[in-house]
Amino acid sequence: MTSTYQGQRSPTAAESAAALRRLADEITVLVWTVDENGRCIQLNHQARAYFRSPDEFSFRAWRGFIHPEDLPQVRATVARAIELRADYQIGYRIVRSDGSLRWMSGVGAACFDAQGRYCGYTGTATDVTAAHDMQEQLARSEAEYRLLTENASDLITRHDAVGRYIYVSPACQHLLGYAQEELLGRHPNEIIHPEDAPAVRAEVEAQQRHGRRPAQIELRLRRRDGQYVWVATATRVMVDAGTSAMTGTVAVSRDISAEKLMRQQLAEREERYRSLTSLLSDCYWETDTEGRFTVVGDEATPWLGTAASRLLGKRRQDIALDPTEPGLQAYLRSFARREPFRDLQYGVRPPQGAAPYYLSIAGEPMFRDGLFTGYRGMSRNITEQRRIEERLQALSNENRNLIENSLDMVCTFDTEGRFLRINPAGCRITGYQAGEIVGRRWHEFVHPEDYEHTLAVYRDTFTHGDGNGELHDFENRWRTKSGGEVCLAWSAKWVAEQRVIYVTARDITQRKQAERRLRQLATCDTLTLLPNRARLNEHTDARIALAGREPESLAVMFLDLDRFKEVNDSMGHEAGDVLLQQVAQRLRANLRPDDLVARLGGDEFVVVLPCAHGVASASAVAQKLLAQFDEPMLVSGQEVFVGASIGIALYPRDGETKEVLFQSADSAMYRAKAIKGNSYRFFTPEMHEKARARLTMESALRRALERQELEVHYQPRLDVATLQVVGMEALLRWNHPQLGRVPPAQFIPLAEETGLIGTIGEWVLQQACRHSRRWVQALGRPLRVSVNLSPRQLHDQQLVAKVRQALRESGLPAQLLELELTEGSLAQDPHTAERTLGRLKALGLRLAVDDFGTGHSSLSYLRRFPVDVLKLDRTFLPGLTEVAEGASFSTLAQAILHLAHTLSLRVVAEGVETREVFDFLKDAGCDEAQGYFFCRPLPPREFEAFLRGSLEQAACGMTG
Repeated sequence: MTSTYQGQRSPTAAESAAALRRLADEITVLVWTVDENGRCIQLNHQARAYFRSPDEFSFRAWRGFIHPEDLPQVRATVARAIELRADYQIGYRIVRSDGSLRWMSGVGAACFDAQGRYCGYTGTATDVTAAHDMQEQLARSEAEYRLLTENASDLITRHDAVGRYIYVSPACQHLLGYAQEELLGRHPNEIIHPEDAPAVRAEVEAQQRHGRRPAQIELRLRRRDGQYVWVATATRVMVDAGTSAMTGTVAVSRDISAEKLMRQQLAEREERYRSLTSLLSDCYWETDTEGRFTVVGDEATPWLGTAASRLLGKRRQDIALDPTEPGLQAYLRSFARREPFRDLQYGVRPPQGAAPYYLSIAGEPMFRDGLFTGYRGMSRNITEQRRIEERLQALSNENRNLIENSLDMVCTFDTEGRFLRINPAGCRITGYQAGEIVGRRWHEFVHPEDYEHTLAVYRDTFTHGDGNGELHDFENRWRTKSGGEVCLAWSAKWVAEQRVIYVTARDITQRKQAERRLRQLATCDTLTLLPNRARLNEHTDARIALAGREPESLAVMFLDLDRFKEVNDSMGHEAGDVLLQQVAQRLRANLRPDDLVARLGGDEFVVVLPCAHGVASASAVAQKLLAQFDEPMLVSGQEVFVGASIGIALYPRDGETKEVLFQSADSAMYRAKAIKGNSYRFFTPEMHEKARARLTMESALRRALERQELEVHYQPRLDVATLQVVGMEALLRWNHPQLGRVPPAQFIPLAEETGLIGTIGEWVLQQACRHSRRWVQALGRPLRVSVNLSPRQLHDQQLVAKVRQALRESGLPAQLLELELTEGSLAQDPHTAERTLGRLKALGLRLAVDDFGTGHSSLSYLRRFPVDVLKLDRTFLPGLTEVAEGASFSTLAQAILHLAHTLSLRVVAEGVETREVFDFLKDAGCDEAQGYFFCRPLPPREFEAFLRGSLEQAACGMTG
């Protein structure tokens, strides 16, 4: 090495430093060797180009270019390796002269001679900047991908070739309630709704077979709590590049539950819009794809002179006065091209004897899922307008009359927007006289909030260079003379020859009010104008959010009217509506502006209000509201008294969500109603317990028939004179496996309230007829079975058919069936009851009035209804003391017996439990008796054994 540089001048220190600087900036691979004293004795060819001699290269100077943050680590690593005579490898950064950085990889290896003596180090320094940047980029890419995946609100999943989850993003916790590890290894079909699984399979198969691009499908996924959530899922099939075999799938699922709800709400609002059109003077219509009417509003009835339904199924050309009329032909062309149309006019052929009428129609095509389904639009009866136009064609001098009699504003402006003329309708609409408007500019009348927009439209339309312009159906608001505002729809035309703008304006105030009304309907009860359930839910959520966690800071009150049904039944539904409106006014008048009172429906109201002092504040408000019902309501000129029951729940004591608060207040309200009269109650936890117990019994009762837990027992009816069994009463019993024998007084009212009594009563009737038929055949005795009918059954329109079917299927003669009804059921709707009893009586069976004497109009019912038997309630039977003392009970019972016999009715005494009562009945001339004194109610098998026994011996035994 030394011979290479002989004869050359030794470089200066500055020259060596500059060469080393260039080396640090430029070298890509440096290969070096140093002796045992650290002096460089060998460099690679690329490095030698920078120095005259290898010893000009100095590691001490080289380290001066190493980044200060990396230098300590480099020094420590090299020093430790030299001390141990070990190899080393280290990465570090070099700072270039321009301040940029380059990454170097340094490697060093200890050298030894043949005798094993240490003789220095050899190594390399390699530029690895590109590799390092690529590695950093890859790390950032992986980090970004994981960041997106882990924090995405959408659920991202990967699946193996058989569909099992191999990756699930954290969004599954929020969307489905599952932790990631709970889904790994499971198959998606475990949580996909069974009805949606075929669509997922079809999508995967389509991509496999045809290479189709992924399509988004909507499906339902089951959450961990069992509820389903709607998602929009895009699935991509992953295939092996070499074999084209499917290696798995990747799916992205987005929660669209809110979107689905919005679609439903949109459909509901559209339906409300349809109903609103019935309030307009124009007629709404729809046609199918062939132009046949499918919907025609009732507004058309006055035009037709007959029901609007006459047009259903017909086309416009079928009813047209002249099929070649230009307006009708324009309609047919638009229909064929599926284009919207407006203001097309044609004549309609009227019913026989009526005058023709003319329509102006506007419509647009309807599409569903991209398919044309028909047209919808509005029709306006323009018969009168058409006749005027026909007259104008013949008599030009009637032009003024047309303008003067128009219902719309008709006026003219000059080039500066000043009124030149205005018709009476314009004066009526604005409230000004013609002299107060003519000469003034239209700018003075426009509502301030609409002025800038109106001026911009006016300038764009009428102030172009050529002065031409037209305006159609431009809407804005004007101030009237009285200070009010009116909504106008403007149409205008610039006539250059006359330098005049002809203008018409239609008063659309009512239409705008109707549109506002439509928006109001979404959150307002139409009868009382109080907020409805939707507004109540929104307001309560907002109040809960404001209340935070302050104890008892918010109250929810459920208010239900007492005796409202009596007003409805006695005075009619219109009177009931008036009453509800007055109640709403009183409630609103006695609450603060920030308090909300809403109507849920029927006679139920809800009040939500903040309560600074908890129970005390809520009690004061409840008392104040109840006090309003002390004063009568005036309905149809008559004073009406109603009461109210209020249930109160406090946030957060009685619930932290609106649903729980509503449920708690509702439970408290029912407790208040049980007290009778104006009262309120706060919610207590035991109310939920009672509600759950009732719900448990209701659920068990619904399954009682199919589980064969219900039984029909029979109690004999004896002829008082002969003590012979002449019949029996069928009595329902319930034997529950956990609840035991449930008393009829508990489950019969529940069955009546829930509507289950209809199914259960039909089953009892069938069982009683079947058993009676068997006993009549086996014993040869004409035993009559008595079956009770509930009030709900009596008002069942299919009752007569069900009785006829039970008799036919059992073979029991109709004269051996007796149906019992209470006075209360007859009193609910006497007219319906009278018709139903007449049809039942026509079958040949007997009718009995049960619990006679407990009603309020018993005697009138005995004359009105075709009754055969009167069952004397046990309350009219004397006790032992009363028999001994000859109390007034005896006299009353004898009077009832005498009355019944006078009306040719048989009398059956119920609840006979003692010999003394039986003797009294026998002496009084009672016809039949039943009760524990003779026999308790028995199941069918035991009752049949009783019948087969000696009734005469049993009677003798009782009398002995």
